[in-house]
Order: sequence, then structure tokens, then C-alpha cells
Amino acid sequence: VYAYINAKNRTRHHSRFTLNRNYRSNQGMVAAINRLFGCPNSFLNDLDIPYHSVATPDEAAVHISVDASETARKSPAITLWHLQTEDDSVSYGTAREIFARATAAEIHHLLESGKRSDGKPLEPGKIAVLVKARVDAEPVISELAKLNIGTSFQQQISIFQTQMARDLLAVLRAVAEPTN
Repeated sequence: VYAYINAKNRTRHHSRFTLNRNYRSNQGMVAAINRLFGCPNSFLNDLDIPYHSVATPDEAAVHISVDASETARKSPAITLWHLQTEDDSVSYGTAREIFARATAAEIHHLLESGKRSDGKPLEPGKIAVLVKARVDAEPVISELAKLNIGTSFQQQISIFQTQMARDLLAVLRAVAEPTN
């Protein structure tokens, strides 16, 4: 977050560009995210991290497989869980364990519910749990194993370590210094 704020503050306002269309998510998901983050004070400092609502063009539906069943239309695009305790004091480790159990239970429910993906019964490989670090994934993997649900862990390398990034850097250097 702070790296973003620092980078934003080092650029001139006219050099900043905001994308106003999302081609990778369905309309329900985009609307839910717009509503969640479009509220005042969604971030710790709205001045440093402004949220710009986006639209989903009709042609985005061509690239996205959407379950058009009645159940899916009635299902929320996003669900938030709030951990309430009597004294609001829960350690990070305890909260992680509680949410790992809840996540595994929800995945188990989805797999057993008869939901379909691409016309086929929903399978574990069609579900992703995004975490910041491996240590955050381990409790979820453990809880899923207790329910006999197989998992795989995919760790992405930094985008800056990809060949595409190195190629783009070479092009940008050539544009920035054409005589070099």
C-alpha cells in the first residue's frame, strides 16, 4: 500500500491514468466491488488511495463463463465474513484458524451443492483461495484435507521477474534513450 502511495505521489496528476472498464469480471462482481470500495472511507486514507468505480462492457460476458441458473442469479457476487467476539480481541493466528475452517466448510458446501462450472459439476480445481503468503494458506490446506478435498499451492513469481517484464524494460529503455 505504501509503495503505491509513494509512487502515486511521485507522478504528476496528468500522468496518471485510470481504467474505467473491467473485462475480466462479471457484472455482479464489479457492481459488488464498486459498492464495497465506493463508500466514503473505504480505505484508511481515501485521499491517498481513491477508488474509481468501473463498468463492465457487454462484450466482457463473451470472455467469462457465468452460471446462468436461478440459484446463481440469486447468489451474492461477494460475501464478507465478520468475526465477532465478546471483547474484540482475537489474535491473528486464532482468526486465521477460524477463517480457515469457515473457508473449508464453504468450499465443501459448494462442492456438495450440485453447482456447475462450464456445464460440469463443480470440482476443487475450479476454486481458488487467494492468500498473501504460504503461511496463510497452510491452515486452509489443512482444513480442506480434513474434509478429503485435494489442494494444490501455486506460488507466482513477481511480475518483474518474468521474461515479458525484462523485454518491456528493454523497449522502455530504448524509447527513453534512443541514442544509447
